[in-house]
Amino acid sequence: MSNKRLAKKGRYGDTKIRKVDGRKSHVNKREAEMIDAYGLLGEMLVKAIGSGTINPKTGLPEYDWKKSFGKVKQDKNSPHNRAHSLFQSSGGKEGKDSDHKTPEALIAEQKTEEGTVGSDYGLESLGKDQFYDENGKLLPLATVVDNVLKHKQMPEGYPEGMPAWRKNIQDQVRDFLPKMEKFDPEGKEMEFLGKDKTAAEKKADIYGEEADLAKEKAGNVYELGISAAGREEAGLKEQYGLGVSAAGRARGAAGDVYGAAGDVYGAAQESYGLGQSAAKRGLQGTLGQLQQQAGQLGAGMRSAYGGMGGGMRGAMGAQATMKKGVEQTYGVFTDKQTALEGALGRAESAYGRAGSAAQRAEGAYGDEMTRLGGVQERGLGAVADERTRLGQEKGYAGTAFGIAGQKEEGMRTAAQLAYDKGEYGLEKGAEADWETNVGSWMQGIGSDYMKQGGRVPSKQTFTEMLSRIPDAGGS
Repeated sequence: MSNKRLAKKGRYGDTKIRKVDGRKSHVNKREAEMIDAYGLLGEMLVKAIGSGTINPKTGLPEYDWKKSFGKVKQDKNSPHNRAHSLFQSSGGKEGKDSDHKTPEALIAEQKTEEGTVGSDYGLESLGKDQFYDENGKLLPLATVVDNVLKHKQMPEGYPEGMPAWRKNIQDQVRDFLPKMEKFDPEGKEMEFLGKDKTAAEKKADIYGEEADLAKEKAGNVYELGISAAGREEAGLKEQYGLGVSAAGRARGAAGDVYGAAGDVYGAAQESYGLGQSAAKRGLQGTLGQLQQQAGQLGAGMRSAYGGMGGGMRGAMGAQATMKKGVEQTYGVFTDKQTALEGALGRAESAYGRAGSAAQRAEGAYGDEMTRLGGVQERGLGAVADERTRLGQEKGYAGTAFGIAGQKEEGMRTAAQLAYDKGEYGLEKGAEADWETNVGSWMQGIGSDYMKQGGRVPSKQTFTEMLSRIPDAGGS
């Protein structure tokens, strides 16, 4: 945000932005003029009289007088207000009842006491703009000499007059020029700061590259894991399909065997029925023949009873033969019945065993389907869990990458801040050295002849000036 926009957010009369202790700060117009005119001394004065609170809109320090004076004004025990009370109670014999002067009035009073602007040769009247151009380069020697002469009047009775005095100033300016060099951004100190910054940025680069590599690795692991999970899922489904197919074939084979056994049993029943019919027909045919023979035998026996003994014997032999034939006929019939019943029994037994086998096959099929379903469910569940895990890992990697990016940016910011802080420190150090050197140098010019008047305020003088500023508004 620009200084102009920041200034608009000032409070309690703070309409300007100036640096105080190296930080942009809200100040009022008078404080800005003090900082512009007196540099570090102005900053010290602003800090001494300003509130030093934080502006809630910008987060910058603010040095308004309203809050500062308002606070102290209500403090009856402040040194300033106690001095007022002591002065009033003692009838003016003790304490101090100074007017509540503004900082500008105090500074003007300080100048009046210590010398007029025309004769003053301190830092207040001889600024850096009389030594350097806007780019920080030293002005031409003649220009600097002219500027110094405006503030360093020739002492009365100076030998050989103004030409000699000007030459004296010129020689001293030329001698002092190397000491007046401003902070050099190309100097060794800045070179070291630049190297530190470069190293910190390189470290940030490496950290960023490591973060990029970690993210890429996480992405590759995720893709490979998802691919492997897909293959695992396909394999499980294939195994399930093959298992179901195999179980179905086993179940079908058992059904086929059971069906074939049923066909055999049906054929056996049919053969049994046909065999029974054939056996009965054979028995009846044989019995019919035997009945005819029996009739013939009866006629023969009747003849034999009326005839000779030989006829009787023949009849009796024929009777024995017929009996034997009947017995054989019934034996053949019985054997056929037994054979037919045995074949039917065996077929029925085979059919029963085939039925049992078919039932066992059906049970095995159900068990196999349950097993295959369980294997597939567990396998697919494990695949789903693996996909979830991979997604979580990818998410964690993305979060870590984001944090790493923030850390990298923080490292770069820290590097820049360290660089700026170092640069600011060098600038402030050079500023202080410059003011000290110029002050001492100015005091030394024409010391044997200089006209006494204003001087660079000493530390004690500045402290005295601060002590004369009202605590905040007083009572």
